[in-house]
Amino acid sequence: MSFRLFLLRNWRLKAAALALAVLLWATIRLRDDEPLNLDVHDVAVQVSEGLDAGWALVGPPSPAAVRITLTGSQGDLFRAGMARPVIVVPADSVPGEDWVPELNPDWVRNIDRSRVAVGDIVPSTVRLRFERNASQWIPVSVRYFGALPDGIALAGDPDASPLLVRVHGRASAVDTLQAVFTEPFDLGLVEASGEFTVALDTIGLLGLSIAPATATLAVGAGAREQRVLGPVAVDMPVAGLVAEPGEVSVTLYGEAGMLEALDPASLRLRISMDPAVMRAQAGRGPVRLPVELSGLPRWVEAEMDADSVTVRETDSVERTDARAQTNSGHEARSGEGAGVQHRTNLGRETSSGEDAGVQQRTNSGRETGPG
Repeated sequence: MSFRLFLLRNWRLKAAALALAVLLWATIRLRDDEPLNLDVHDVAVQVSEGLDAGWALVGPPSPAAVRITLTGSQGDLFRAGMARPVIVVPADSVPGEDWVPELNPDWVRNIDRSRVAVGDIVPSTVRLRFERNASQWIPVSVRYFGALPDGIALAGDPDASPLLVRVHGRASAVDTLQAVFTEPFDLGLVEASGEFTVALDTIGLLGLSIAPATATLAVGAGAREQRVLGPVAVDMPVAGLVAEPGEVSVTLYGEAGMLEALDPASLRLRISMDPAVMRAQAGRGPVRLPVELSGLPRWVEAEMDADSVTVRETDSVERTDARAQTNSGHEARSGEGAGVQHRTNLGRETSSGEDAGVQQRTNSGRETGPG
């Protein structure tokens, strides 16, 4: 079949189909160019990043989302809705702590403003709350974890540099800040004196800026040595009680310089119990109580040859001593009495002997006389 015959066959039906296609195309083109309205709900309200340096935003805007009406062609509105528009409130100049700005269509972002127009914004205002910023110098506090290597002792607390950092942010947060901590420092890294860089811990300091953000730790360390102090007296806080033993030998361990600088008079050996409880327990009889050593400098350790003492009333000790002395006196007096009795018996025996001698001499004289 030739092309001419193909066109002429059912030509009325084919012409009608072509006319209908042209009509549909023209209708779609005309509708796409006709302006339409689109309501976009839940449009987020934000505050610009270039915030006035003297102020800090407190909480989100109220309300946090609004509804806007967009006008444009069907295609442009579809693309604008898919782009998720937002409203960004410029806050480079804050008039006060409580600000209620009227939302401006020019603040709508993420849409092509040359093809889509912004109509109504509902509600038309939002409330923004601000707080004045403050800046202060805050001391740096060092935190540690872990254990020193064997045979190593610190010569004192590590020094942080800088000692102070500048903190800027909300006045209510800055004014209550007592210290800025370092990230925990691992003591296991210390093998000798040196310097270590650690970051500052900003957890819990959201919204605050800290400068600088790191600190340098100067750590002094040396070999772990020992110093034998000898006996240290046990402090007895309760009158009428006595501790046995009254002294405990103490050996100190640490860096040589710290051990040499330590004054033994600053150490106190105390009984770890409330005085009232101690008296009550000792009143029922001797009791064994733990002791603890106080006054040790940080980074110095101590070892005691006894970790507890026996506490008793002094009256019981005196009674025991008096009983012992009484028993000794009784034994002495018993010995003296026996000696006196022995001497008396000896004297009686001597007198009897002398009387017998006299009697014998008298009898002899009588016998001699008659003869």
